[in-house]
Amino acid sequence: MLRCQDVRGTQARRARRFLGNALSQNRLNLGCFIGNTQRLAPPHDTGWVFSLHFVSRALGASMPLAARRNYIEKLRASRQSGTWSYGRGSPVDADDTALAARTLIALGDKSPEYDLSLFRCPHDRLYRTFAWGGSQAVAVEPSTANNAGVHAEVNLNIAELFASQGRQPPSLEPVLEACVTDEGRVRSYFYPSDYYGAYWLFAARAQGAPIPPGIVNKVVRFVTDSQDANGAWSDQDPYQTALAAAALRIVGRSEEQQGLARRFLEESQHNDGSWSTGSDLWRYTHRGGVVWNARDSHRVVTTALALEAIG
Repeated sequence: MLRCQDVRGTQARRARRFLGNALSQNRLNLGCFIGNTQRLAPPHDTGWVFSLHFVSRALGASMPLAARRNYIEKLRASRQSGTWSYGRGSPVDADDTALAARTLIALGDKSPEYDLSLFRCPHDRLYRTFAWGGSQAVAVEPSTANNAGVHAEVNLNIAELFASQGRQPPSLEPVLEACVTDEGRVRSYFYPSDYYGAYWLFAARAQGAPIPPGIVNKVVRFVTDSQDANGAWSDQDPYQTALAAAALRIVGRSEEQQGLARRFLEESQHNDGSWSTGSDLWRYTHRGGVVWNARDSHRVVTTALALEAIG
């Protein structure tokens, strides 16, 4: 047991050092590519608001004070009338706005100025991802029309933020009905991982969002039943493994599966303290095909999630 704790401690220190260097070098952006090619898409080398959320969450109180101050100012400077976007040239969106607000709180800004009302559907407590309108139904199948609609993982993200602040969360009943399958998979719209939606569902529940225990149990079973014998998920992918294990850690379940995942992560950590992935983190679909996707080019998101998973 002591050896396991020592190994985990060494892993965590190396991961924190890697993430600390990434923060000091402003190395948080994601790579964005056209379809399944290596051609750069317009949002390439952006997405730092998304990455910063997971890095700050993983580092917690160990995040250097200078980095906290720097990124508080950077987030405030990139705010657009209380909202944020994926990056330069991208439209403001509810997902990054919620992530930025939560990150500011984590970094020490207890009353960040943010405004999600721009994205709220007129006659319901649901939030569209973008402000340009669209259906008020929860969309799970990627299409050009559905890009402008309501997306489950975004509303779960907002639910976690609102619940943590004692605010009324989005109306989760239609969200859960649309996105949780009979087998317990939480379907995400923009994020292709089978475990990204589970991560936010458990995070929202941990903050007190009204998610029924039966749904939580179903999703836990799906996540644990999907694990490979060697402790990994999704063909030994560190990002997928870290995401699934971090989700189980948030919900406080399946310690045996978490232990198997930690052993896999121990063996797959790079010498510089990071973990890497070949998975797409995010995809945008238009006219029946993937227009661009985001990848963890600097390994910061995968490393942050792995650090969160190993504790």
